[in-house]
Amino acid sequence: MNGLRKTLTCAAAALALAGVCAAPAQAAHEAAAATGHWSNSCDYGHACIEPTVHEPATYWVFDGCGFHTIYILPAYGKAHGNAFRVTYQNNRWDDVEAWTSRPLDRRNETKYVYVYC
Repeated sequence: MNGLRKTLTCAAAALALAGVCAAPAQAAHEAAAATGHWSNSCDYGHACIEPTVHEPATYWVFDGCGFHTIYILPAYGKAHGNAFRVTYQNNRWDDVEAWTSRPLDRRNETKYVYVYC
């Protein structure tokens, strides 16, 4: 019985430690969330996604280059300067080349967007 109690105590300590270690990773994931703003136009020099539902405005405009976590049902992508890649929940992707626009998979929610600079 003493061995079982010791094993359970060690297991509980390991779980508690794992919870402490997991907190910074979650905070880092949240910090990587999409930075940008809603706008009625795709700002010059930016990557933009037009969602299937236009609330509160027509475009999500990404601020800055690099990785952005975003969950949205996209209708259209517009690279008004910066090319970008949209990766969907099923790990398929669409590229939008610089200075072009194209339809996106409106039935597949995005997982993240990478804006090239």
